[in-house]
Amino acid sequence: MMNEDEVAKYSLLLEEEKNIFHHVLRPENVRLTFEERQVHFVRTCAAIKNIIQLKLFRSKYISVENYFRKRWEVSRAQAYRLMDCHILLKSLKGFTIMPHRIRLCQFIKKLVGYENPAASEFWGNLLKETGGDEMKISTFNFGTQIKSMEREKERQRIENPQSDMKMNEIDKEYEGERGTKRTIQLAKTKSVI
Repeated sequence: MMNEDEVAKYSLLLEEEKNIFHHVLRPENVRLTFEERQVHFVRTCAAIKNIIQLKLFRSKYISVENYFRKRWEVSRAQAYRLMDCHILLKSLKGFTIMPHRIRLCQFIKKLVGYENPAASEFWGNLLKETGGDEMKISTFNFGTQIKSMEREKERQRIENPQSDMKMNEIDKEYEGERGTKRTIQLAKTKSVI
């Protein structure tokens, strides 16, 4: 017999499950408009975040993994990737066109991070470059965006030679370790100070 709290959590779980679209979890050949896919992706990510953070799954299942494996036939890792996507989608609130696939979100995270103003800037530049055409928004097109970001960094390096001098000092200090993770971490620490 479930107590009042468990009943309330179970009813919340059922409400959140209404916002999960199976084709987002396991890509299927479903004919939807771009806007519908986008809305379904955003709603699914938000629902999964709520289910995990509020521990709504505990009303019927022992663990997150058990819940997603038995109820939705996806792994716990897949669920957490969608929850990560929700974080990115929140940081891109001002845009009408949002990432609509896990792969896009993961790629942005890998390049610039989720809760970083650079994510917003990166997405905005990508939308400008593609003209907002959803057919052109893919990880393939990220390459040109990355190249333009690298050109911008190079331009700033040339315009601001002091930052280059700081890097030379760091290189001298840590000679022989250039390019290692330790040197890069030390460089970041020194530039922050």
